[in-house]
Amino acid sequence: MMNLTNTTKLNSFFLLLFLIISINTYSSTTYKLERNVKFDTYAEWQNYTWNESGFPTSADNLELNEYTIEINFDFPDNLNGISFLNTSWDGSGTNIIISSNVKVNFTPGTPLNLTVKNNGSFEILNAVAQPSQVSRIVVEDGGELIVRGALSYNQSGTFLDITGDVVIHGDLTLSNSSTSVIVNDTGSLTVYGSVNFNNASPNFDIGGSVIIQNDLYFANSGVIVEVFKTGTLEIQGTVSHTNWDLTFEVCGEMIVSKNVNLNGGITIDVTCDCANFDEAACECVGEPSHEFGRLEINGAFDFNCNNSNNIIGACNVTVGGGCTSCSEDLDLCKNVIDLPVTLLYFKGEKTAEGNLLSWKTGTEQNTSHFDVEVSNDKRNWSVQGTVMAAGNSNVPLIYNFLDTKMTHKYYRLAQYDLDHSVNYYGVVSMNNDGVDFNVTIYPTEISNGQELSVQLSGVNISAPVVGTFYTSDGKVLGTEEISSGEEGLFTKSILMPECPEGIVLLKIVNGKNSITKKILVH
Repeated sequence: MMNLTNTTKLNSFFLLLFLIISINTYSSTTYKLERNVKFDTYAEWQNYTWNESGFPTSADNLELNEYTIEINFDFPDNLNGISFLNTSWDGSGTNIIISSNVKVNFTPGTPLNLTVKNNGSFEILNAVAQPSQVSRIVVEDGGELIVRGALSYNQSGTFLDITGDVVIHGDLTLSNSSTSVIVNDTGSLTVYGSVNFNNASPNFDIGGSVIIQNDLYFANSGVIVEVFKTGTLEIQGTVSHTNWDLTFEVCGEMIVSKNVNLNGGITIDVTCDCANFDEAACECVGEPSHEFGRLEINGAFDFNCNNSNNIIGACNVTVGGGCTSCSEDLDLCKNVIDLPVTLLYFKGEKTAEGNLLSWKTGTEQNTSHFDVEVSNDKRNWSVQGTVMAAGNSNVPLIYNFLDTKMTHKYYRLAQYDLDHSVNYYGVVSMNNDGVDFNVTIYPTEISNGQELSVQLSGVNISAPVVGTFYTSDGKVLGTEEISSGEEGLFTKSILMPECPEGIVLLKIVNGKNSITKKILVH
């Protein structure tokens, strides 16, 4: 029979043996690059003359030094998750070129001079912070960069040049001067956090698609944000600027779901380089076919009144909440929607004679007439016909307009008051291919607990249609799935949640598509 002392010694021996095996099994090795190298195959990776025995796998570190590493083969599971690091002070000569599927971890401070080539996918499994080195990221058409955390820089001259797709699962922060984020026309940038420009003179150029799920913040001067004709910028939070000298040039589409709060010295231009813009007529003099940008603010628009602000093309800026400060001087708040007509529906159907547009009003107050406008791109609109209104009415009225020309895909309704102010309703699509996502809601004036009708077309059936109600200052009132798997033109009914009186926003999302509608609640 073994005594207690021998048992204790034996247990201690096995524990020590277990610890030794565990350390040998799970300890990492640091491998080092000693020259520029290109790996076309897994075999080349295995047979490279590394400084340590074997080859680096997912449990190991790879010291990049100031060399170029090019990876042209898909990492197998035993390589994915390897840690890239750089202990040299500068690291500006370090370059990573990816033409395959690669997943890595980054240690803090590792320079990120990165090129993701066509068909390459580079996934960083942690947050990336660059405290002192200039970083340059290029994602080519067909390439993909995914960062599973925040991405931040603290050095001037850093830039992101995006022609492929970039997804950041955290904040994007740039904290020094002369940094640039460029999203080209085939590129996309999705940020699941906020975008913070804490630096002077940054450039934010958008020719593709940018979605920011939280806020867009500028803390310094000399800011230029340019949305080109092919570009869309969607900020699902707020936009704020706490310094001086901010320029938005919007030739494409910019949508802000919540409030915009800006300091002085702002310039907003949505005229797309029109040399002679007539603000009263909302047209480019001498260029009747000139295309304009669109800025939609679903919350309030607030900026300081200091005689240094310039808004060009205010007729193409819509504000869903309130306008304060200098808005009266700049004629901006005329596009705040007050819904003087209670529109019950606006719809269209194809007939043997032409496209028949129908709309029904519940009440009218000082209404002059309705213009039926047409477009092929939902940006440039022209009048196809006019229908005179009743003027004042407390009973439902039905209007019709038959378009026998049928030369355009889209229709919207422009309702004019006797004082010449205008409000727009729609859009209705007559597009035969059915690929455009469109939403029409009615009635546009409603009480809490009543049913709201939502007409949908062009739905992506692989994603649900979800509606979220917001107050004008961005507070969420309720969310409801409207449909799932339905296609074609159809109408669904949803109950209004408990809402405060006034303007309420309904944002309807279907995959990458989103449309925001305004409702008057009483």
